[in-house]
Amino acid sequence: MLIRPKKGVSIRDRIAKWDTDPVFSVLLKLNPKFSDRVTAIAGDCALPDLGISVEDRKLLVNEVQIVLHCAATVRFDEPLHVALDINTRGTLLVVQLAKEMRRLETFVHVSTAFSNCVIHHINEAYYPDNLTCSSDKVLKLREILSNDLIDNMSPAFLKDFPNTYTFTKALAEQVVQKEASGLPACIFRPGLMLHVTLLDKKARAHIVPVDYCANMVLSTAWKTAVENVQKMENVLLKDPPIYNYAASDQNPKLAQLLESS
Repeated sequence: MLIRPKKGVSIRDRIAKWDTDPVFSVLLKLNPKFSDRVTAIAGDCALPDLGISVEDRKLLVNEVQIVLHCAATVRFDEPLHVALDINTRGTLLVVQLAKEMRRLETFVHVSTAFSNCVIHHINEAYYPDNLTCSSDKVLKLREILSNDLIDNMSPAFLKDFPNTYTFTKALAEQVVQKEASGLPACIFRPGLMLHVTLLDKKARAHIVPVDYCANMVLSTAWKTAVENVQKMENVLLKDPPIYNYAASDQNPKLAQLLESS
């Protein structure tokens, strides 16, 4: 697991906290030492080469079979240069690392159902025409322009996108489309995930359960791996498939969900 130090807490201490985290209560009853099976890799998607050491990179290249790329900044008001570094360039660097992995069987990029929110109905398809500039051009400009200049250009880049989060996640999808076409890869687009929140019981339940999303990530990873094995004799050049998981107008009202729970 790629993990970074946070607020002065080391990566080992962050993982150690899982042993008392209520989120893992069921798992801890089944396997109290489950965290012993987790190998922590120090890194940061905002840094060049993901902030991974040479030794750790060799380990990943030689051993990893499954990549689940979930890391992102989800702040809607993130400065554009930060969101580009983490959400877009970070995705490119993860794809480039995956291309070096000798045992890779499946790669899942977790996007968002709101990555193409500038259109009303979203199919399981790519929408590069909605971008004001291609991902490779934006990343090239990011390399040569200052943080302040990139941020000042946000209105021109975003155009109809409401925030830097959705824009940079849309760019990341294009990165996967362009750079991961030769990999056993796919994109998973979850809707609004619910864990704990304040609710209006009269509102429509435009939500998707977070545990269902976790199951979907694993399911798409499995499906991608199986399909890759079935097509081993052919060169994989098609666009990575996309799987949407979002609410619909047929979702019940929150009051109905609460009454049935």
